[in-house]
Amino acid sequence: MAYYAQLDQNWQVQQVIVVDDSVLLLENGMQSEAQGVEFCRQLYGISTQWIQTFADGGKYKNFAAIGYTFDPVRHAFIAPQPGPNYVLDEATCAWVLPV
Repeated sequence: MAYYAQLDQNWQVQQVIVVDDSVLLLENGMQSEAQGVEFCRQLYGISTQWIQTFADGGKYKNFAAIGYTFDPVRHAFIAPQPGPNYVLDEATCAWVLPV
């Protein structure tokens, strides 16, 4: 199964859906993230914005969840800051308390 996050105009995650792996397959048998994006747009509207997210964090560091933001510069899904003293760990894009 593949997971796709719908983003609003501010890159904030609105929902995460499950897409069957068969949707991602190209004619050559390889999987394509773009195939999944097109599938999601067909279901939810051509103007919607989608990006694949991975249960293990994968290439976008963290699994997307509603309220997270996708940072296109860091190529990461980032949770909302849990408190004013938390700082973002640039390597993991997770919030941590300074020691």
